Amino acid sequence: MGRQATGATARSFYKSILLLLSIPTARGLPIPRNLTPTVDPGPDAWAEGLSGIGPLILLIGDRNTKQVLREIRGIHNAFSLAVAPLGLIFVLTGLIRLCGDQRLRSFIGYELEARASAGIEMTRINCGSVHAELVDGYIVRSTTADPQSQAIAVSTFEGDSEGSIDEAIARIRECNNFKSKKAQKSIPDGVANTNWCLRVTCSKATKQDSMEDRNEIKDMSAVEDCSGLEDILSDHLTNVEDRQTQSTMPKLQISFLCTFEAVSEFAVSAPLSKAPAIIFCIVSLVAILTMQVAALWQQNWRSAGWLLMFSGYIGIVLGTLSAAMLIHSSCACLVLHNRNTSYNPKWTEGLVISVKNTDSMDTTGSNFYRCSTQTQTFEAVWMKDPNSMKQFLAWVVSIFLSLAFICHYLGLRSCRWWLSVSELVICISAAFIRSITRGHQHKFEVFEDIKIDKRCMSTGIIRTQAAMKIDSSLLRGDCMDLRIYSDQPSCCTPLAGEQIAWQAAKLCHQSNDITSRLLDLTGMRVMASTNSQQKGNRAIFASFNGGLIVTEGLAFPGTRICLGFSSSITDLAAPTPLLSRGIMRQPQWAVTHSDLGKDSIPLGQVYISQLSSIIDWWTLSEDRNDRGDLQKNLQWCMFFVNMSFFLALMDTGLYDVELIIGIEKMQQVASEENVKIAGDVFKFFKDLWV
Repeated sequence: MGRQATGATARSFYKSILLLLSIPTARGLPIPRNLTPTVDPGPDAWAEGLSGIGPLILLIGDRNTKQVLREIRGIHNAFSLAVAPLGLIFVLTGLIRLCGDQRLRSFIGYELEARASAGIEMTRINCGSVHAELVDGYIVRSTTADPQSQAIAVSTFEGDSEGSIDEAIARIRECNNFKSKKAQKSIPDGVANTNWCLRVTCSKATKQDSMEDRNEIKDMSAVEDCSGLEDILSDHLTNVEDRQTQSTMPKLQISFLCTFEAVSEFAVSAPLSKAPAIIFCIVSLVAILTMQVAALWQQNWRSAGWLLMFSGYIGIVLGTLSAAMLIHSSCACLVLHNRNTSYNPKWTEGLVISVKNTDSMDTTGSNFYRCSTQTQTFEAVWMKDPNSMKQFLAWVVSIFLSLAFICHYLGLRSCRWWLSVSELVICISAAFIRSITRGHQHKFEVFEDIKIDKRCMSTGIIRTQAAMKIDSSLLRGDCMDLRIYSDQPSCCTPLAGEQIAWQAAKLCHQSNDITSRLLDLTGMRVMASTNSQQKGNRAIFASFNGGLIVTEGLAFPGTRICLGFSSSITDLAAPTPLLSRGIMRQPQWAVTHSDLGKDSIPLGQVYISQLSSIIDWWTLSEDRNDRGDLQKNLQWCMFFVNMSFFLALMDTGLYDVELIIGIEKMQQVASEENVKIAGDVFKFFKDLWV
């Protein structure tokens, strides 16, 4: 039984194999359904990626945005950024950093940042806590607390024509107007200072004319009120020039120098005019709106996100415009209108590096730098303190701009993919156009023909590089060296030499003989009048021949010195740094009155220089010695000059009691020893001349 079952099973298996072999075979491999390639989902994913990434690119581009924000000069520049924006994140963070309160700035991690650092990135701020430096010939702004050097703008003029004086007077008045506008804009004193120095020399004049000049100065002391030093100067120089025209004298040699401490890289880059900026705004706005309308038209005006897209874009434009204008309004801008080549081709503009060369033995002055444009903008940009209203607006604009971008992004996601790409292309193209149309900074190079007194302390434009001693018989009283200076506070308190000079002058003023002899010895004539622009100041016009005490006697320059300046009463109590400016850069010196030298007058053991030291160092070293240094080293050399100056002011004090009282108040610190020395000096002059 078992063998029969096994055989039947084997026969059945054999028949099954024969049946399978008789069926024709089909050769091929099965293809799984999940590996079958699809065509439709690919373009949808690519378009979705473009529509999602395109608007996000508008958030980046901070470098280009910084450039645009720094060059904003009005709403037209801000609108050009708003209609085709890039760097929206920087616009938002920049607004918070510059205008936000501490809570808003702490939200993005800038609560401890100095506002000046943010101001350099987004504005043209160039004064206050910011200064300019010259690096490889290009201007770079910095916030270094104690800078080793500082770039200062310079405007110079030289001439001998009849209109040269008018040019200088016009520039002086512009500087005074600039100072008044600073006060109106609440820009503090000491920020964006402008100093100037006018020098007028005449190498030949008749004695009659010279005496007329002295009498005119003396007669002008009766003027109790004037509109400013420049008005007095204008009348005086006009009279001198009229007498020159009527005689055989050569024309006056005039040089003028004005320095301006607020400098930035935008001083030599011409800003984009309004017309191209407005056209650029309109083209960008129309292009973006056209693309948006075309996308809606393609969708048969049935897109669900059109409201978000339009409202978001308008919100971005308004938010960016508001943020840019808030950043721009955080600074006060004030322009000093320069009289460049459009007025007179003899004006020269450039830069000078202000640094006190304490270790330098060079007395030739500072280098003058010029660029290829030859003209520059004198613009002061000062950062204002934020008020509560501006901080509140920073909150509102920040939230509004953030919500506007979210709405616009969601609206673009619901529209055709090419709309996002088109908007991105327009914004990138606009950024590129803004970059190539902006003004570019030019390189500054040394101009070898001019050396500058950067402090405007002596001659402005330096021409005399050496001085020599001449015989006293060659001294000429028919030459004039007139120097007029801007208001530059010296902040010097009276030292021992000036205290003794004041006390001795009070004693000598009691004797008409001693007073007249001292005034004739130094040739001192002084006119002082109240400055209507600054009630506490006096407009001073002083003229003297010399009379510096040196070891050999009394030193006189080869010309008559005339000085004009405006000064406070407290500074007039220490006149050495004010009057010593007139002896700087004098080419010729002579010594007379050997009986009045160092060993004759009873001043005690004090430091008095030799004539060689005066003409070789102290009168040529503006870069090394400031006003305080000159006061300490020349107070005893200028003793006779200071005494004569005080005596002339006492004569003026008959009309200006406040002036004498103010000087006396500053001189009350004189010690008993100094008062005793002043009495000995008075006794010396009394025995000598009375």
